Amino acid sequence: LTLAETEEHLRRILALYSIRRILCVPYYREEFIHAVLAKKLTGAPLCTYLMDDQNVFVRNVPDHWVADLLASSDLCLGISPEMGAAYGRKFGRPVHVLPPLLERSEPLVPCYWSPEPGEPVRAAMIGNVWTARRFAQLREVVRHTGLQLDWYGNGPKASWLTGTPEEWEADNIRCLGFLPEDDLVAALASYPFVLVPSGSLDAADDNPAFARLSLPSRLLFLHARTDTPVLVLGSPDTAAGRFVTHLGTGVCASADPGDFQAAVARLLDPPTRQT
Repeated sequence: LTLAETEEHLRRILALYSIRRILCVPYYREEFIHAVLAKKLTGAPLCTYLMDDQNVFVRNVPDHWVADLLASSDLCLGISPEMGAAYGRKFGRPVHVLPPLLERSEPLVPCYWSPEPGEPVRAAMIGNVWTARRFAQLREVVRHTGLQLDWYGNGPKASWLTGTPEEWEADNIRCLGFLPEDDLVAALASYPFVLVPSGSLDAADDNPAFARLSLPSRLLFLHARTDTPVLVLGSPDTAAGRFVTHLGTGVCASADPGDFQAAVARLLDPPTRQT
């Protein structure tokens, strides 16, 4: 559709309703366009919430559409301090930070892991791995270091992952699927740490925008429900890396086996865990 055709189509749809507020969480180019037109057609206040970068570090949406959306917005929010700063600098308007939020307050379950002599180190992972290359890197690190990894959630069903759960288990990655929330928290509290894959932010990083600016919501969930430490597999300059190092709740490690093993050793060290 042309812009005029799109506007007329939206006019017919929105005329059926009384629009009080507009929330735009833009990802595709069309969503930037639709939000600007919806504000024009209804006059309703518009909030734009930036959760994923589609313009600063990747060029998926042209500058003029992003600029139009932010200029049309009565309130601009970003999921991380890095997201807010990047868009605020480029487009010259305040982007306030609104991290992922939990729906309700729940008791914190303390980490109760204790080492078992002679047993391999077993850690947990929840959420997604966003590219096939990053998953291959994760498999290689786990295989070379001997870490045992339990993967919770729907992440293993992503279409871009290569191999099968049986092949992944041969690399020490065990897929455990979904658990009820309270059971998941109890399980996570039994591990020495939770692994969160992120990006390297170097030339080999195939999703630098997500790694640099997007804060994984699972980090907020983890910190609110258990004090199990976090190991971010990636650069300390990622949004996830900055989050855990700023709070002192975890460490970062590269995919180099030596660096990764040194980070694991820090997380297993009793004096370090007490702090």
